Amino acid sequence: MEINNQTLTQFRKDFAEAVKELGNKYGVDIEIGHITYESNSFHGALNVRKRGLDSAEWNWNCEQYGFKKEDFGRMFLYGHKQFKITGIKAGNKYPIQAEREDGKAFSFTPEAVKQGM
Repeated sequence: MEINNQTLTQFRKDFAEAVKELGNKYGVDIEIGHITYESNSFHGALNVRKRGLDSAEWNWNCEQYGFKKEDFGRMFLYGHKQFKITGIKAGNKYPIQAEREDGKAFSFTPEAVKQGM
């Protein structure tokens, strides 16, 4: 494996897919944080975050995305499926966290969620 920005971007995607089942088993989201690399090695922080209702973080950040505190836990439609708002990851490209009816976790843009509300 050649270690560069391109291969590490793909590695991050492959890693996310590989640990998805493990995350579902334990009810957590698993991701690699910032990666530092050299020509023959790389390292990064492993971030594991419990899924579920995180109202304190929602209350703190929701208004910057155009939501109200009361929207936490609200249902919305996306692609003919129902989702429930379960949290927020401020600063992410897809900051709104939600669960589908079957319990699988997804991330959405604020616009996508607002359209389905």
